[in-house]
Amino acid sequence: EEEEADVDMSISDEEKEDDERRNQVRDRVGLNRTSATSILISMGFDAKASMRAAKECKEDVANSVVLLGEAQELQQEFVGSELDSALLCFIRNERKLYMARKDMEKLVRLRNMGFQDDERSVALLREHNGDIARVVNRLMT
Repeated sequence: EEEEADVDMSISDEEKEDDERRNQVRDRVGLNRTSATSILISMGFDAKASMRAAKECKEDVANSVVLLGEAQELQQEFVGSELDSALLCFIRNERKLYMARKDMEKLVRLRNMGFQDDERSVALLREHNGDIARVVNRLMT
């Protein structure tokens, strides 16, 4: 009887792992959208930025709209930049526009060099106090 219980437990663990893997894939392709994210998308905001804003604002639509508006201001200063990139810089700099602007300048430079992973680039910019040479060295490894 104990062995049967162990088998049942392992099956449920496997099912949980499968569900978790499925959810990770859905998150990556944008299928697990919250209602706040859906509302933001229906308002015309970019899907990726909407997901990030909704998560950052704990699903509060009003605060997400304010955050996205502030990020849009930053985005407009950098021709060809993406809203999600501006939002990422804004969030990582605790919504301080001056600091976010400095990161955006460097992020645009990194993207022009071919480094397209904004999350990693911004994290490395924070880690290396904005030292672009050190960030490039880390991105190349």
